Formats: sequence, structure tokens, C-alpha cells
Amino acid sequence: QLYIKTIFQPQYMVANAGAATEDFRFVVKFNDQEVSSMIIAEGTDRDAFYNVVNLIIPPYTKVEVTAANVTDSDANNIGGVLTGRVYA
Repeated sequence: QLYIKTIFQPQYMVANAGAATEDFRFVVKFNDQEVSSMIIAEGTDRDAFYNVVNLIIPPYTKVEVTAANVTDSDANNIGGVLTGRVYA
């Protein structure tokens, strides 16, 4: 069976200095089940690639990644990088 060994790197990418006081929550789901959650809190190095989640994605798995501002309702630029390699 094939599987994918991945690394998910959430990023807190905002341009305005005021956003440094906000917390962001990243959630990874496999087949609608939460498998990982991370909050990048205020004061966290926003450009840090050391914020990583290692994942193994089984075959036939629907993957969903979401991000939300948990401090308030401001919309800011947040994102993440999901990279991986397929193994047999």
C-alpha cells in the first residue's frame, strides 16, 4: 500500500505589526477526524519553519487543513506548507 510521509509547517504571515498580538489555530483532519492541532501564539516567531507537524497519510485519505484567528475576527494572511514523499 502507498502512503505519504509529510511535514506540515503552519505559518503566521501578516504584514501589519498589530497582528503580533493575535493567536492562530491550525487544524489537520484525516477523513473529517482531527489528527493534529497547533496554536501559534502572539509573540511567536511568525516566520519560523521550526513549527512543524510530522504526519503519515494512509491511502484513500481525505486531508483537510484549516486555519483560524482565535483571538478575534480580523482576517489576516495565514497559511501553511504541506510537503511530502510517497512510499510504497
